[in-house]
Amino acid sequence: TNLDLLVKDGMAVEANQVQYSLLDRRPEVKLLAYSRQQKIKLLVFGVVAGGLLSESFIGLRQAEAKARTSDSVSRRMYWSSLQRWTRDWAVFQELLLVL
Repeated sequence: TNLDLLVKDGMAVEANQVQYSLLDRRPEVKLLAYSRQQKIKLLVFGVVAGGLLSESFIGLRQAEAKARTSDSVSRRMYWSSLQRWTRDWAVFQELLLVL
């Protein structure tokens, strides 16, 4: 990874900013363990996935929710994360009700 290259090149990395939410947990695969090992702090953004994990999406139809997330590149990215997590809108609605 780029982070690993920086560390191996001798750069003192104090922190790394990464996207992380219930919909996008990729940092858990390798980055979390690597950061702990290297004593690099993680600063996470997108924890509510551009609002997708907020109450404002409870009860919306899928098409309406998709339209609300098409206004920016980052919100489209969060929509893609949701689609990778599940394409079953009812399952996503159940998650929102639990949160």
